[in-house]
Amino acid sequence: MAQYSLPSNFAPGSVRHLLQTLAGRFPWLHVSPTLVDSPQLVWILKALVLFGVIDRLNKVASSIAANNFRLTAATGWDWPSEVAVATGGSGGIGRHICEQLAAAGVRVAVLDVQELPKALESNPRIRHYSCDITSEDSIAAAAAGIRKNFGHPSILVNNAGYTRPAPILQTPPSVEFLPHMIKQNKGHVMTVASTVSFVTLPSSADYCSTKAAALSFHEALKTALVEDI
Repeated sequence: MAQYSLPSNFAPGSVRHLLQTLAGRFPWLHVSPTLVDSPQLVWILKALVLFGVIDRLNKVASSIAANNFRLTAATGWDWPSEVAVATGGSGGIGRHICEQLAAAGVRVAVLDVQELPKALESNPRIRHYSCDITSEDSIAAAAAGIRKNFGHPSILVNNAGYTRPAPILQTPPSVEFLPHMIKQNKGHVMTVASTVSFVTLPSSADYCSTKAAALSFHEALKTALVEDI
């Protein structure tokens, strides 16, 4: 039975002899005409191509959705002039988010009951505000300090959470930043959740509960903002 040699047919001339020599030692590198003409193989290859196209389209659609259904970057953002407020930014995920924001040129206000680590204290773009997010007075004082020193924030990082029995957008303006962001039609809100928002671990009930609450909070916020805007 005749065979087609992949090296003989497709390799560059300068290396064809070497490839043919190597192929001679590995018979499986030779393709039988029967296999090439197999309808099953053709069907499998078509299916693989189709799956590849679907996967690529899914990635493109996901990227567009993540960019608020815009094909280009949002206009009006100048990172050195933007202000971010991050709760729980003194350690863990919050700390890394603050470091990345500062590296991009954003001025970052960290709200935390813990002091900043030394690595962040020396960063001129990061400023700490001692704040207990369960206290309205503490939040109001921190918010006033941020507006005085930085101006109105355009980025919120919800790395710690607080809830109250009222719609999000009815929260008093003195203890949150959303009204100004809505007025300017500009802002980013990031909420740090986890896979345990969906799957609860028996040994970490408190942590899983807070992360599930964080996810619910962000979904409620998203819906409220869409209805308000």
